[in-house]
Amino acid sequence: QLAPNWIREFRTSYFTRYGEYPNWYALAVHCYFSNEQMMQNCIALVQQYISDARAWGINRVWVTEFSSVVTPGLWDATQAAEGESRFIAFLESDSTVKRYAHFTNRVTAGLDPWCSNCQSMALVDNYGILTVLGRMYAK
Repeated sequence: QLAPNWIREFRTSYFTRYGEYPNWYALAVHCYFSNEQMMQNCIALVQQYISDARAWGINRVWVTEFSSVVTPGLWDATQAAEGESRFIAFLESDSTVKRYAHFTNRVTAGLDPWCSNCQSMALVDNYGILTVLGRMYAK
């Protein structure tokens, strides 16, 4: 999300180098969020990919990783599940989005190097029981 225009720049550079645009079957995007604004940013990013795909004659967008990150004080498990539910509803509302997959980290809460305050995004706990996120995703 730090450089959402990279794919457009890549496509332009490819054309400049080879004299034709790349032949892509689908566009793929990853997105993670830990509050409402970040979720809205993810929706906007996927909308950009959908728009670009349509403009380039590509009829598939895959959200190959996404997750709502539980972050104490910012986004609790219930908010994360509700956020994912709304995000999934958005994904399913557009026929260009053909595939999506939840991403789960495998680190212990507080030890993740990219988000030291984050908790697990797991769909099941250590005993194989569905978490709040898991119960939402199972619907």
